[in-house]
Amino acid sequence: SAGSFTFKYHVLLKERNSSTYVEGPSSTRSDPRLYELDPYTLSAGDMLLVKVTVWEKGVNNSAIATLIVDTSDLVPIIEGGDRTVTTLSSLILDGQRSYDP
Repeated sequence: SAGSFTFKYHVLLKERNSSTYVEGPSSTRSDPRLYELDPYTLSAGDMLLVKVTVWEKGVNNSAIATLIVDTSDLVPIIEGGDRTVTTLSSLILDGQRSYDP
């Protein structure tokens, strides 16, 4: 319950290359208004059906969403510019600004 509202999630998971749904993973958040999973819980191609129901004073409303995990290309950003090194030299690359869109 958050304030005077009560939230409930019902999550079904269909893994890539599967034709059946199973009970989905539970949220890692203690706040019932938020549904969150740890990184790498799902794989590319997985599908989640999420039903959220909210109750307040005996009245409820629901919504259903379908989420599909997709792949994307990483965006590499390497700091330091152009340089030449010999095979006997060390080279350290800084890719901290790279991201996954």
